[in-house]
Amino acid sequence: MDSWLPGYTDFTPYCFIGSDPSIQVADLIDEHRNWDLVAISTNFGQKLKIPSKLRIFVWKVFHNALPVTAELNRKHISDTPFCPLCKAHRETINHALFFCTRAKEVWHLSHLTFDLKMAVTSTPDEFLLYVSANTSSFEFESFLVCCWSIKFERNAEYNEKLTKLPAAILAFATDYLAKYQAVHAPTMNSTSLAGPSTTPAPASTMVPPVTPWTAPPVGKFKLNTDAVCNKALGIIGIGADLRDSSGFIIAALSKSMKGCFKPEEMETLALAHTLKWSINLCLSAEFIETDSLMVVQGLKTAFTCNSTFHTILKEVNYLVSFFPRAQIAHVKRFAKTYAHVLAKFALTVDVDCSWLEEFPPPLMTIM
Repeated sequence: MDSWLPGYTDFTPYCFIGSDPSIQVADLIDEHRNWDLVAISTNFGQKLKIPSKLRIFVWKVFHNALPVTAELNRKHISDTPFCPLCKAHRETINHALFFCTRAKEVWHLSHLTFDLKMAVTSTPDEFLLYVSANTSSFEFESFLVCCWSIKFERNAEYNEKLTKLPAAILAFATDYLAKYQAVHAPTMNSTSLAGPSTTPAPASTMVPPVTPWTAPPVGKFKLNTDAVCNKALGIIGIGADLRDSSGFIIAALSKSMKGCFKPEEMETLALAHTLKWSINLCLSAEFIETDSLMVVQGLKTAFTCNSTFHTILKEVNYLVSFFPRAQIAHVKRFAKTYAHVLAKFALTVDVDCSWLEEFPPPLMTIM
């Protein structure tokens, strides 16, 4: 047995940028004995000067979690794996960002120096690591913003909205990064000279300390769900939010449906719909929380009853199988205020609302 594998180690990294002085090499390896790329990035990666929504985008690319049709088809969500724009190739992440018609023109116009052909035989995470190792910090940041801008325009074209020409996409990416870094330059400089900054993050992405919600470990994600009911109108409101270890909202859902059932049935329905939503968006979660103890206990015990509650539990059990590392726990309602507010908001609107990489406006009422 190699002494540096988990459970058999006393080796520590020679140097790193993380905050845990007791970190060991084994902490960078997951239970399947593969390198934990999130932990490695946290402790050794570049300090990128890009907005949080781009960090989320990069995380999705790195973990092959963008909802491209090749991946959606593999999960039986999309009927075809082919690119909905060029219709000539399978829409993988690398195709969408580097080889589809508009993307190729953007990279041709850019002055970034790396071998794009490497993306043909590399996975998205391998290509990101290659570009990171062969460019300066600023060039890598420019590369990431270009990738995000290309994906943004693909979404616009897919939804039949007015799109930019390749030159305009490149100009937008360049200007966007320059403006962001110019605005944040004073904060960055003061941080390097005076130690860690105590300036709070922008209100649009920072979770205010109004609830005892507890953050998951670094590199992990927590999903909170809730359900409320308007008996007079016969409507159930479902709310959910997915957050990272910093409290940043990765995604959020506000959804209504007709009916008014027993509390445990509504909470189970909320969990089922939230899990389906997460699967469709290729979101991951290692921790799932609900305020229904009956739901948590029901999922942990075998059951043969065919009641409505147990029928929905069976569906939840199946959906949870898409999250093999997930732990489901019971918490008090005040530990998941965001999900509760989003559920109440669902009672006031006629359409489902889903937010990705942005702070949901309904939550502004509790800031």
